[in-house]
Amino acid sequence: MSRIWVADTCAILDVRRSVVPSDARQAHSARRQVFKRLEELVDAGRFVFPHETYNELKEGNEHVDDATQDHPFHFVERCKKTALRVANLAIVKELGAHTLVRRVVDPHAEKDEADIYVLSVAVELQRAGNAVGVLTQERKDHAMKLSMNTACGLLGLVCLPMSAFLHQEDIWTWR
Repeated sequence: MSRIWVADTCAILDVRRSVVPSDARQAHSARRQVFKRLEELVDAGRFVFPHETYNELKEGNEHVDDATQDHPFHFVERCKKTALRVANLAIVKELGAHTLVRRVVDPHAEKDEADIYVLSVAVELQRAGNAVGVLTQERKDHAMKLSMNTACGLLGLVCLPMSAFLHQEDIWTWR
């Protein structure tokens, strides 16, 4: 059974940091190729993201100096018809009531963050009998905020950072 991966905003953005070719002049082309390979996973039904991930990337795109270079946003924009998932609000509420998992919501955030919605989509897919994983860069717990990695562990979800995922899928290997 192929695992379905639910992506958080920070994981999609991390392609910029993870994909660093030996010739820096090749960065634009290399990242474009990585996103093309990720689109293949989207088309195969193995890579999804909630509306909130899309919205965060769209909002970030409005503040990018050279929007043509914003590969993460262009990727989610191209893939939204296939990859976009609506979070089940009953599961969002359930996770919001969990004594620990609810702490993925940053109490100081000014806007609604994608984290709880990423988890909701992943839990719903898991309950439907799918092998599921979450892609996120969040690894460190803070006094008032639980990391996505810890929340995934509490929910029995596989959790990887983007660089390890790209390596595992043979999309971009560590050098």
